[in-house]
This record gives sequence, C-alpha cells and structure tokens, in this order.
Amino acid sequence: MKVVDTPFNFNEGWNLVGIAWSKCAEAMATEADSGNPDHKAILGEFGFVGGAYEEYKGYKMSFAFSGALSEEDLEVAKYGIEKMKQEL
Repeated sequence: MKVVDTPFNFNEGWNLVGIAWSKCAEAMATEADSGNPDHKAILGEFGFVGGAYEEYKGYKMSFAFSGALSEEDLEVAKYGIEKMKQEL
C-alpha cells in the first residue's frame, strides 16, 4: 500500500485507507471491479466503486484508489493494475 496526501480526516469522518482496503476486499471476493450493483455487499464491504480486479498470467490482482470521484478512483485503480502487470 502506498498512501499519498491525507489518508484520513477525523473532523469530516472519513478514512481513505479503510475505504481503499474495502474496495480491494470486495474486488477479490467477487472477482470483479468493486461497486457492482448486482452484488449484495457483505460485512466489511461498502459497495464503493474504485477497486479494480483482473486475472493475469495465473495471478488474481486487485488495486484500489480512494480520494476522487468514484469513476476517477476506478480509472486510477485500472492504471495501477496495468503497472503491476508490467512488474510480472
């Protein structure tokens, strides 16, 4: 995990690290990008868009970003997966 900028704000009540981890967890459990409206969230999942999932060369990969609009979070997450694939 790499944290850039502010990971949480107690005054406003958000924790971007926690949100990002929940996106990864949901993506890995469902083997699909997080935030799928057809998936009923289970305990620990919040249904946020921004976690990407892909299977590549036998690896199950998930990458998440939180801190922008949901669609932008997913775009960054998909970029992250592409970067991970370059490292394999």
